[in-house]
Amino acid sequence: MTININDVNERPIITSPTGLSVAEDMTVVHVVGTVTATDPDAGQEKIFTLETSTNDWFRVNTDGTIVVNSALDFEAYDPATFSMTVKVMDNGYPAMSMTTAAFTIAVTNVNEAPEVTPGQQFDIDENSASVALLVLADDQDAGDLAALTYELDPASSIFKFETSSSNRLVLQDGIDVNERLNFEDTPSITVYAKVTDDESLSSSAVGILISLNNKNDQPALATATRYVKEDAGQGYSVGGVLVATDDDLNFASNPCNSANWGVLSYAITGGNDGDAFEIVTAVGTNTGQISCKQDAEIRNVVTDQRDWYLTIVVSDASGGSDSLSSTAVTVHVQLTEVNDPPVPVCTAMDLNENTLRVIQQLVP
Repeated sequence: MTININDVNERPIITSPTGLSVAEDMTVVHVVGTVTATDPDAGQEKIFTLETSTNDWFRVNTDGTIVVNSALDFEAYDPATFSMTVKVMDNGYPAMSMTTAAFTIAVTNVNEAPEVTPGQQFDIDENSASVALLVLADDQDAGDLAALTYELDPASSIFKFETSSSNRLVLQDGIDVNERLNFEDTPSITVYAKVTDDESLSSSAVGILISLNNKNDQPALATATRYVKEDAGQGYSVGGVLVATDDDLNFASNPCNSANWGVLSYAITGGNDGDAFEIVTAVGTNTGQISCKQDAEIRNVVTDQRDWYLTIVVSDASGGSDSLSSTAVTVHVQLTEVNDPPVPVCTAMDLNENTLRVIQQLVP
């Protein structure tokens, strides 16, 4: 008796891979590992398919290779370990399959460059004596953020970070803020910040815009000397005009928040003995003209006085609530001699009639 044993298709046997890991900076289609299988039926083709997965970061090709399917991010999961199950099927008749037990893939961390937050803008008042601006930066790698160091690249002559480990942007020591933070000269300043992590990986330098708010500027006047003839009378102009400076005078290129910031007025606040002088502000030119005030020759206003030391103050904003005044300065007004015409002096005397003689020489 003969017994024939008929062959039947048997299930392939799949082997789960172990110890799979991949760095987070690996690109798509990078091969992570391979699922393998054996089949008692020689010569049959084995086809692998993904059954379940934590996410879509990985895929399984039909030949069993496990590859990166999309961008990886270690920081997005804690822990960054992902489970998968894979099925294998042969091409026998009938086709047979076997599903593996779950296996895992660990995504490992790679240090990534920190970043300065783009598009940061700050507004500060011009002439500010103190500035503290907090610059934002980020690092995807947990634990590195607190270790960032900050710098300006290129360095700024106006601003600096308070310390290398601080994100506080402050003023350089000893700068003249009235000159360097002047809205009328430079309404905005751009500095470029970058950060470096504790593994010496640096960001690119990112521009930070610092805009200056226009504020009323204090006028200024220099000391001066003016001369006036001693016989000058009421309304006589004493030398040339006084010219104060004020950054808000330039309306065309830098209009003021209040137009009156650039309107100046001059005043005598001291030293005007005998109320001898007055000062008039010339409308439109913002200059001040000193002139004689009294209805008398200036030399006769105060007996024997030849010099006045006038205290002059210049104010802006037409004396409004936001008006600023200059530091008081001294203008020295000095009388100058004039050549007066001679005055004959004649002495009375008695003279007999019919007498011929020189009476007396007239003395000027």
